[in-house]
Amino acid sequence: MRILDRYVMKVFLGSYGLCFFFFVGLFLVVDFFNQVDEFLAARDAIREQGASVTATISLYYLYSIPFIFQQLAPFISVMAAMFTVTRLLKSNELFPAVHAGVSMYRILAPVIVLMAGLTLAMFASQEYVIPELAWKRSVLGRLCEGLDPDVIEDIETITDGNGDKIRIGSFDAETLRIRDLDVTRFEQSSELRAAIADYRDGAWILDRGVPRRFNDPARRTALVQVWETDLTPNDIRLATEDKSFLSIRQLLESWRRDPERVHLLSMIHHKFTFPLSNLVLVLLGFWTVLRKRNQSVFLGIALCLVICGGYFATDFVTTALGARGTLHPVLAAWLPITIFGSLGITLFSAVRT
Repeated sequence: MRILDRYVMKVFLGSYGLCFFFFVGLFLVVDFFNQVDEFLAARDAIREQGASVTATISLYYLYSIPFIFQQLAPFISVMAAMFTVTRLLKSNELFPAVHAGVSMYRILAPVIVLMAGLTLAMFASQEYVIPELAWKRSVLGRLCEGLDPDVIEDIETITDGNGDKIRIGSFDAETLRIRDLDVTRFEQSSELRAAIADYRDGAWILDRGVPRRFNDPARRTALVQVWETDLTPNDIRLATEDKSFLSIRQLLESWRRDPERVHLLSMIHHKFTFPLSNLVLVLLGFWTVLRKRNQSVFLGIALCLVICGGYFATDFVTTALGARGTLHPVLAAWLPITIFGSLGITLFSAVRT
């Protein structure tokens, strides 16, 4: 590794650290002041749980940092790369190296290598770190809202391995108890309802489990004591989480249970394409700053922000179209990265070296 490589890496890492603390810190501050009224209203509820108000809120935001970083990582990366090149230009350190025979590609190679590493780190974070923290963050979030941290309400319809559609009134994650269970069995043309279902020894034990046939809803058969399903308490927890926080394995499992939810397939592919946006936007950022040697640096940064906005707008539109089934979910996930990736490689290759 050359001295120049170490110097460029040092400048980039310094810029990245500043951008990370600025944007993540700004996000945390804005979010805190937006929710400060809820935090104040939940003080008594937090104390009733035997927890400290300050410690609970602090821990909630500590757990939130990986989630915020996952959302802002491409923007942080491109801004850090822009500031790195801008600093080298302002201090007249870039073009003298070019005139000495070092190509622009070689000078910026350490940044590309670091970005590849950060892309892998982002992928690892969304697969292993965020899924593990999602539930803990949700528990703290409910506690900060003054709610029972272990009770989940407003659960979306869940599909189990039998293809049954399951609606749940509420679920207590501590006692593993379901209230207001409603199971629709289309293959058997029947439904099953129970006021309470408790998870014991790997099975759901029902209290007043009432089965009914669709063609004769008034007729009741013998009460059901055990609900036969492969649904576990962990599956219910996953169903309550934001799907963007699930790992590829968890999304695949959800999609296999309910193939009609095509947006899950799009989200699976988006888990691959979103980390790659780090490299794509950095290449486009390099071009906006280096395309003309006499241009204003601020003009280059402004152009880069416009391009970044165009990428995220395109990604938002294609993702929405994929969720609706208008676009094939695979095409919806890969189209933005393909278009802007090709553009980034082409434009960066055209930079004078």
